[in-house]
Amino acid sequence: MAIAMHDSRLPPFTLALLHPRYALNWLGLGLLWLLVTLLPWRARWHWAAAWAGCR
Repeated sequence: MAIAMHDSRLPPFTLALLHPRYALNWLGLGLLWLLVTLLPWRARWHWAAAWAGCR
């Protein structure tokens, strides 16, 4: 039985994504990256629970 592989290559990065129109998107991604990399696991867990409305 053969398993079909799908093409998982990413599309090429274009300079159009650096347009000021996308500045807030890049800022948001940067803040999420900082949140994930700098906060300890326990703090991230509590933040996610509060954001999701869980107690």
